[in-house]
Amino acid sequence: MIEKIVALKNVGKFLDYKASGDTSFRRLTLIFAPNGRGKTTLCDVFRSLQTVRPDYVNGRQTLGTGVGNPEATLRAGGANVAFKDGTWTGLSPELAIFDSTFIHENVYAGDFVDRDHKRALHNVIVGTEGVALAKTVFDLDTSIKQQTKQIGDLEAKVRPWLSGGVELKTFVGFPTIEDIDAQVTTAEAEVAAGSRASEVVATAKLSKLTCPALPEGFEALLARELGELSQDADEKVREHVRSHTKTATERWISEGLDFVKGGECPFCQASLEKQDLIGAYRAYFGESYRALKTDITTMGSSVDTRFGEDLLLSMQRVLAENTALQEFWKQFVILEAISIDFEKDLRKPMLTIRAAAQRHLATKQQAPLEAVKTGDDLRTAIDGLAAVQAAIGTYNAYVDAANTSIEKRKVEINATDLASAKTKLALLQAKKVRATPEVVQLCTDYATAASAKKALEGDKKVAKENLDEYTTNIFVKYQSQINSLLETFGAEFRLINTTRSYVGGTASSDYQLVINGVPVSLGGPDAPLATTSFRNTLSSGDRSTLALAFFLAQLDLDPNLSKKVVVLDDPFTSQDRSRRSCTQQLIRRKSVTAAQVIVLSHDPEFLKLLWEGCDTATVKTLQLARAGQNTVLREWDIEAETLPAYFHDQAKLKEFVESGQGDKKGVVRCIRPVLEGYMRLRAFPDFKKSEWLGDLIRNVREAASGAPLAAFQSALPELEDINDFSKKHHHQDNPIGADSEPLDDGELLNYVKRTLAFVTS
Repeated sequence: MIEKIVALKNVGKFLDYKASGDTSFRRLTLIFAPNGRGKTTLCDVFRSLQTVRPDYVNGRQTLGTGVGNPEATLRAGGANVAFKDGTWTGLSPELAIFDSTFIHENVYAGDFVDRDHKRALHNVIVGTEGVALAKTVFDLDTSIKQQTKQIGDLEAKVRPWLSGGVELKTFVGFPTIEDIDAQVTTAEAEVAAGSRASEVVATAKLSKLTCPALPEGFEALLARELGELSQDADEKVREHVRSHTKTATERWISEGLDFVKGGECPFCQASLEKQDLIGAYRAYFGESYRALKTDITTMGSSVDTRFGEDLLLSMQRVLAENTALQEFWKQFVILEAISIDFEKDLRKPMLTIRAAAQRHLATKQQAPLEAVKTGDDLRTAIDGLAAVQAAIGTYNAYVDAANTSIEKRKVEINATDLASAKTKLALLQAKKVRATPEVVQLCTDYATAASAKKALEGDKKVAKENLDEYTTNIFVKYQSQINSLLETFGAEFRLINTTRSYVGGTASSDYQLVINGVPVSLGGPDAPLATTSFRNTLSSGDRSTLALAFFLAQLDLDPNLSKKVVVLDDPFTSQDRSRRSCTQQLIRRKSVTAAQVIVLSHDPEFLKLLWEGCDTATVKTLQLARAGQNTVLREWDIEAETLPAYFHDQAKLKEFVESGQGDKKGVVRCIRPVLEGYMRLRAFPDFKKSEWLGDLIRNVREAASGAPLAAFQSALPELEDINDFSKKHHHQDNPIGADSEPLDDGELLNYVKRTLAFVTS
């Protein structure tokens, strides 16, 4: 409840107002003010307090004084509420204000209804609860827009990281893959292989190394002897060679036998027929001996072949080719590492065994009939050969395993769908990028924002459903209440099809008028004059009635009305006189149900209608009055100020008689109007409106006996005396200099008493 306007400074005509006297507001406060004295200014102060918008007050800054910014102090709820430096401080009461601003902002402007009016009227219709529900929807919509912008900003940051045609939402939703690098590597190999399929299929597999070994029977050959010789021949030959040939070799003896011809010695031509030694020689160096010699030679050749340079060069070439092939196949197959040192692991030990074997064969060649024992050097070489064979075996096993993988890969690559492989690689590469810390944070922020937006959209959907349900009900009730009020006002039009809309994202209302049973749309500023609409179907009074009905219906449906201060500025302006009493009755009812009703008006008679019959303890009458250049708020005697002129002037005469108070010139000028008023009542209808007191006196004097006016002839002398005294001070027949003529207090008192006695006789 507003209890008092404490002070107003530099606000319109309130140059520097400070409350004095009993200007406290009550539950029903009636404020009279002639036009131009500050009613609208005071309403703007209330509206600024209601909306907490400083513009309403700042826009009313007093002009031409240059004394400072607007200030205002009101007392409400037992505490001051102050406006200073563009800001309200203190707890504001709940206000509902009906004035020209309410009409222009919510109902119509001039002679049309536009989109802004429809939007504002929506809030009027739905009331505080509906506005709160609509605000929830609006706030959620605003938050959704903010989230959408944030998502857009994040999307702009994420998009540069996209690749491979992956959609943003898919990219953001990629899970973390622990072995992503390995998968990308595999996929890259798939693509590389698929793009080189013909090359892969044509490229050879690895080759095995030939594993060297001593020829079969090598050691047996070294140990072999000619067992078919007789013991005698063997002993003779060996003894002879030992005793007579000075260690001649078997080869020398064997080859020498080829030169024996005709039974003579090739050197001395002596007969050899009787020489038993020659027979022994021939037996010793026969076919078996030659076969053994051939086997030794063949064995030597085999050793050279198996351990010779050709084989080594072949092995070296295989290793080199395999190394090159390994580098190629590593692009497509995972190959284990294997190391073999050609020089150390192959060539050197193989040359060593070849040399040792050839030395042993040479020894055997010199004495084929003697068994050659395996020497330490050959045994060591044979052990080295085992190491070579083991190394080559390991290497060849590696080659077999590699070739198995290579062959499998060849088949796979030959069947590879290159397009699918590229798609898979692009997807994995995108997942790898998604896993980088910077992108992880961006995607987390994006997902969080998207999730928040989804939650807000869910909340908005629920809030919108609540609002729709509420507004559907309230629109039905509001239209019904409006029509009930219009009926009460006696208006000849009604509302139908009151609906809501969210065109443009903001809630608005619409309705149609029904006049003589014909629906009429509101139209707008551009509605053609030839088309029936709001602008050409309602009179000014009907529009004012409709606006007031909108406001009162809002109050009727407001569950918090008992807590609200209702302010009405000239609520009866432009309405037909037939609706005066109805308006007064409706406002009086609100003064009972609302916390407080404040009515400002330039029409004292309308304010008196509101005042009459009220409990004086709950009603206060005030006025905005001029005090120099300043407007002040002071007490207003509504009863005295609204008396008819006759009673008003008579009251002044009585006050002068009783207290001596009053301006003498003002008092004397009340005498004649009192006499005229009295005689008009007594002589009605013979005292015509076009006649004055002098005309009446003449008519009474000239009245024939028995005429109605003849009844006043006995009082005519007193009436003439009083009239003669007062008429010279009356403005209609004031003689020159009468205003400057001093009035004697006693004389004036005498004529005032005689006047009162005349009208009360």
